[in-house]
Amino acid sequence: MLCGMVWHGVACSASACALCCRYVHAFPFECVMVYDDCDDYSLLFEEDFDKFVSQNRDQDVAARRRNRQCVRALNGQMCHLEHQRMESHSVPDGTETYTDSEGRTHTRTRYTTVQVLMHYHNGTMSVGANSSKKMAAGFKASLRYTDGHGVATAPHTGQKHQIHNRWGWALSMHAFLAPTTLSCCDVVAKPPV
Repeated sequence: MLCGMVWHGVACSASACALCCRYVHAFPFECVMVYDDCDDYSLLFEEDFDKFVSQNRDQDVAARRRNRQCVRALNGQMCHLEHQRMESHSVPDGTETYTDSEGRTHTRTRYTTVQVLMHYHNGTMSVGANSSKKMAAGFKASLRYTDGHGVATAPHTGQKHQIHNRWGWALSMHAFLAPTTLSCCDVVAKPPV
């Protein structure tokens, strides 16, 4: 089995990335291309070999294959990759008064949900099978961060609140495989401290 190949064959219309694993059966000879991101497969015939080799020598395909190999090698490793996203967080925002069921007035802390730009730096790479099939083509990859931080501003009081030690998942396998978005050099394994 050889994985990380590309084949734009006749039967792969459902595959977005065209990455596949190649299985070769010796007798009768057949080459089966099983796609990473769908259940389609293609048969590669002798007259297709030149086109197959040409497609896989393309620089874009070679970069995607390198990224795929790097991501798989980083499974379970602490990695450094800067990431940011907007998130909703609830923060204290002054006080408010309310009347209970017996007519008494009380004061309580008011909480407001605000949008916060969160920053992430280090996470653990997780790589798993695409399906429960034995020898499944493809894999799923993600980066689990635990060091999220940002600053939230309460709208009523204007008070700044530090938000830290948040966790989150980031990036899909397709982000890791797109050579123009992310290269294997962008995700750096961090040595244990």
